[in-house]
Amino acid sequence: MLAAVQVEERIRALGFSEEDTRTLTDHFLDAERRGKRGHGLARIDWLESLTGLDPSAEPECVVAEACYERWEGRGALGYLTLGAICAGQLEDPPEAARLIVAHDCFPTGMLGYWARRIAAGGLLAVLTGLACGALNGLLTVRFAIPSFIVTLGMLEVARGATYLITRSQTQYVGARVETLAEGAVLGLSLPFLAAVGLVALGQFVLSRTVFGRYAAAIGTNEEAVRLAGIDPRPVKVAVFMLAGALAGLAGIVNTARLGAADPNAGIGFELQAIAAVVVGGTSLMGGRGSVVGSFLGVLVIAVLASGLAQAGAQEPAKRLVTGAVIVAAAVADALRRRQ
Repeated sequence: MLAAVQVEERIRALGFSEEDTRTLTDHFLDAERRGKRGHGLARIDWLESLTGLDPSAEPECVVAEACYERWEGRGALGYLTLGAICAGQLEDPPEAARLIVAHDCFPTGMLGYWARRIAAGGLLAVLTGLACGALNGLLTVRFAIPSFIVTLGMLEVARGATYLITRSQTQYVGARVETLAEGAVLGLSLPFLAAVGLVALGQFVLSRTVFGRYAAAIGTNEEAVRLAGIDPRPVKVAVFMLAGALAGLAGIVNTARLGAADPNAGIGFELQAIAAVVVGGTSLMGGRGSVVGSFLGVLVIAVLASGLAQAGAQEPAKRLVTGAVIVAAAVADALRRRQ
C-alpha cells in the first residue's frame, strides 16, 4: 500500500490545496484500511483519469432556509462538497430537521468517514481510561498498595504522556466536537442530561445490584467480606476500571466544551472531586456514601465556585476555600464515625 506521503504527492500534483489534499488523503487511506478498496487508493487513479477537473472549485451554499439548504458543488469533488456540508452543519447546528440538497457532485462515503473519526476518538478516550483504571486496580490488589498512592502516580504518568503526545500544545478540534457540549433538550445541555442519567444508573447499581452491595461491603470491611467467602479482588478491579472509563468520558465532554484538547486541562479537578464527594456524605474511610449525594456535592462545589467568581475572588482564594471545605468535611466525617 502507498505511504501517506506518496498519496499526498499524487493528490497535490493534481492541483488540490493543502487542506483538500489532507482531507482526501485521510479519506482514501481510511477506506483502504477498512477494506473499502473501491473508495480507497483506487480513487486516485480515477481522479487522475478525469478530464476537465477543477481542483480549485469550492462548494457553496446558495439557499439557506430554516428547513432547507441547497448546495452547488460548482465542479468540486463530491468528497469535498459533502465535507463542506458536514462542517457547515456542525458549526451551526439546526434547531429542527433540515433537508439538504447537493447538486453537481459525486456522492461518496465522506459523511460516514467524519462520523467514524469522531466516534473512534471518543471510544479511544474511554478505552484509555478503562486501561488506566484496570492497571490501578491490579497494582492495588496485587501488591496491596494504598489506592491513593497508585492513582496519584497514574495521574502524573497520564499527564506526562499527554504532554509528550501533544508536545505540550493545545490541539484544536473545532466544531466537530463542540456540538456535543452545545446541544440542548428542553433548555438542558446534553452533558448535564448525560450526567443525570449516569447518576441515576450509578445509584441503581450501587443500591440495587449484587455488584453494588459487594462494593459497599468491601469499603466497610474488606476482611469480613473475604471471610464470608467473597473474593473482593475482582470487584475492586472492576470499580477502578469503571472509574477510569468515566474519567475518559469526562475528558470527551471537557474537550467538547473547550473545542480543543488542552494538555493542562483538569489540573486541580482531583481536589474538587474529593471535596464534592466528601461534601456529598461519602466517608473517606469507605463503607458509606451514595452517587446521588456525590452529585449534590458537585452542585454545592459548583455553586461555591460560581459565588467566589461573582465576588471577584482570585484563584489563590478559590484554592484556599476548596482546601478548607475538604478539611471541614473530613472533620465532620470523623465526628460522625465517633458517634
